[in-house]
Amino acid sequence: MSRPVVPSAPPEELSLEVNPTFAEHLRAQKAAQEHGRGRQVRMQQLIGLGLGVPFGLWILHRRDGRLDWTDWLLLALAIGWFASPLPNWLHVRRLRRQAGGPVRVSLAERGVTVADARGSSTRAWRDVHGVTERDGFLFFDLGDPVSGFFIPERVLREAGVLERAREIIASGRAGADAGVAREAAAEAPPVPRERPAGRAVSAEFAPTLWESFAAEQHVWFRSRRGRLTTGYLVGVPVLLLALFRWSLGPDGVRDNLYLLIGGAALALVVIPAFDLFWKALGRGLARGPQVPLRMTVDAAGVTQEAGGASVTTAWAGIRRVQQAGGFVLFWLDRNAAHYLPLRAVDQPGEEARRIIREHAGERAAL
Repeated sequence: MSRPVVPSAPPEELSLEVNPTFAEHLRAQKAAQEHGRGRQVRMQQLIGLGLGVPFGLWILHRRDGRLDWTDWLLLALAIGWFASPLPNWLHVRRLRRQAGGPVRVSLAERGVTVADARGSSTRAWRDVHGVTERDGFLFFDLGDPVSGFFIPERVLREAGVLERAREIIASGRAGADAGVAREAAAEAPPVPRERPAGRAVSAEFAPTLWESFAAEQHVWFRSRRGRLTTGYLVGVPVLLLALFRWSLGPDGVRDNLYLLIGGAALALVVIPAFDLFWKALGRGLARGPQVPLRMTVDAAGVTQEAGGASVTTAWAGIRRVQQAGGFVLFWLDRNAAHYLPLRAVDQPGEEARRIIREHAGERAAL
């Protein structure tokens, strides 16, 4: 059987500072919605809109048996908000503010490293799901919509390293496909890193299905997005019930009670049940044993390692730390958090709490 041909090794490493303009960032976000995981997210949004519009029209029609101009105006505003560039503009503005400045990207045969003011992320090439070159950007798909990144070709051309970057990427990807990266990873970590001196707590765990589900529910209901969504699904029916209790009579009260019960059931039961179902389905379809996750808390921040991937979030990039149930949540922003099960550290985890309080200060609620 013929073996894949691995290209000759290009220069060992390429490191450069990437600071795209706001317009480039907007164009990259739009282009990312047309391929890979970004396209999947966009499709989910379109499906949600396609299901939500008819349901909304049905609810509005049931209110008084007809649709007047205010109903159509409300629907037009909702669709206009979804289709307008304003949400993407706000999203990009938030991403740039969180990054805190330029991003340093390092490409090498062993993998790719991305670092900014919040921390760093290192992945071996076998853990990079794909690299796409289009619309003037190099897109790196790291497996989920929020962890991918891009490099404008303009930056590479100005530095005179565009072809060199292509060679390193091709060599690394070919090595991963041929199994070279897997053999190297078995011998040594993909990217050696020096840990800072001082106290540290490490925990290795493979989250169970229920543990993963419970942690994400804790994150969802404490996140800004989760609170707004739950408040909308539950709070709006309560407000309508209070406003229309007398003006609509008993029928109006009954309809709004149905809306309240439906919204509460959707927010608290249906959506979590579907989340658990998809997690169970994904676990059932996954091949091979689950890769354990190693988390280290020390002076550098919070480091997660799994397989050939290593992600370090510096303390400056952690918004707050709180304990919820049997988890410690490390919030990266208002909507996303890493979690550490307390059962994975020495009970009752006091050393971990001391390190967190030492470096997070007032941001730690433990």
